[in-house]
Amino acid sequence: VDLTKLNSLLVYSEVFNMLIEPEKYIGKTIRMKGNFYTFAEEDKTVFYCVIPDATACCTQGLEFRLKNNFKYPSELPKENSEIIVSGVFFHEEGIYDLFGIRDAILENVNDSATM
Repeated sequence: VDLTKLNSLLVYSEVFNMLIEPEKYIGKTIRMKGNFYTFAEEDKTVFYCVIPDATACCTQGLEFRLKNNFKYPSELPKENSEIIVSGVFFHEEGIYDLFGIRDAILENVNDSATM
């Protein structure tokens, strides 16, 4: 599912569908373009690709887990850098449902580096 070819309204709709019907996407390769963000948890840093929409009211995004290990922050893009990330969609059930992209490969659009 290549979200990089869709306009912001269609991206919002497709990601929303992933969250309400994850079984249709599990195991599929997802490719998306957005901004790199992080969230610090107790014992790790979680990475996100966040896609703002044109009106900035309906931002969507997914967590991604890199295929290769990188040192953060020195080996990864700066916060809010534009990236393209691709990998396999996953859904983990627990206290909270987790959705995201595993085995992810990251491109930093600003300098075209692939990670």
